Amino acid sequence: MIEVILATAARPATVPAAVAAAVNPIAVSAAAATGLSLDNPTILSAVIGAGTAVVVMLLRDGVFAWIKTLWVRKQSDAEIYRQYLGPLAEACAKIVWRNKEIFIDHRHAFLNTATLPRDYNEYKRKSTLYRIATLLGWIRGMDIELSSLAAHNPGYTPPIAAQISAFRNALAEGPVVERDRLVQVCGVWGFDTTAMDEKKLARLAARFEVKSHGAFGDEGSALRDAAKLERDKKLRALRALADFTAGELGLAALDNSTLEATLDDAAASLVYREALIYREWQDAIGDAMIERDRDSPRRFRIIGFAEFSKLIGSSKQPWMKVFGGSLDDIDFEQPNPQDFRAHQLRKVANAAAAMVIAIDKKASPSPVKNVLGTARKLLAATK
Repeated sequence: MIEVILATAARPATVPAAVAAAVNPIAVSAAAATGLSLDNPTILSAVIGAGTAVVVMLLRDGVFAWIKTLWVRKQSDAEIYRQYLGPLAEACAKIVWRNKEIFIDHRHAFLNTATLPRDYNEYKRKSTLYRIATLLGWIRGMDIELSSLAAHNPGYTPPIAAQISAFRNALAEGPVVERDRLVQVCGVWGFDTTAMDEKKLARLAARFEVKSHGAFGDEGSALRDAAKLERDKKLRALRALADFTAGELGLAALDNSTLEATLDDAAASLVYREALIYREWQDAIGDAMIERDRDSPRRFRIIGFAEFSKLIGSSKQPWMKVFGGSLDDIDFEQPNPQDFRAHQLRKVANAAAAMVIAIDKKASPSPVKNVLGTARKLLAATK
């Protein structure tokens, strides 16, 4: 038998060898290394069989395992999102129902702290905050679970990620206030900003914001109290602001008589009410809203309304203090154009309605059918 193999090995490879090389180059290379000829059908079959086994093993343990890992990661992330979708949808629906009262039914008197009965209307304001905080809690819980997942895919994006981002932006963004404050005071002083490029105007507004707080802070008052400041201190602060603004716009300095004549109007134009809940503050509120849940597929659940009421009433943390007063005395009967909290609440309502509509489109079955029509009306009413 050895002689046969050696004699066969001395012959040049013919068509079967070429076929084997095309089918299984790994096996052919191995055979060539041992000096075996592929003209012998028995050897050829053995080589092809062995090589095929090697290729299958590589595919199974290499490529297929890699594909399976990617699939498992995707499924794990998607499963966590699926587990949180139900409570997310419910929280959004409750925000939509409450904002329907405000923006569609025009039943917003409860926002006024003087409206009777006070206990009932305080409950309405607090429960509105609870609904917003609940959504922040579910978002935070989902984010924590996704980030702590062993097989988490950092590139995974929940199907309603854009709507979640819009909701967070509605609570956090403040550049509109900066811009409006600058334009208002420039109008009082007669400084024309209409020809300015929007990017340049935004940059100037950001710098003006810092300068404004500094000018009134130097005089011993917060910017929110600018209108109440003593006349001499108010004059010094506004002189510094007027000189800064004129210099940035390339205009002549404001004369003293104009500055004094517009003193009260200019100070009043700087006073805005806002309640920005920055993104890290939102995370802090979300952390306070969740607790471990050992009886659910989810790791977290939302604290009850009683616990939230204690939290919002006693916390000295700045995010809770700002959040706790973010609805007090918003007036939709006689709107104050300098109360940006009304604008913020409108954006929150719009974002919640948009999230409900997106959930209906992307979830099967939809968990929000009962509120979908109201969400569409609210979306239109809060544009």
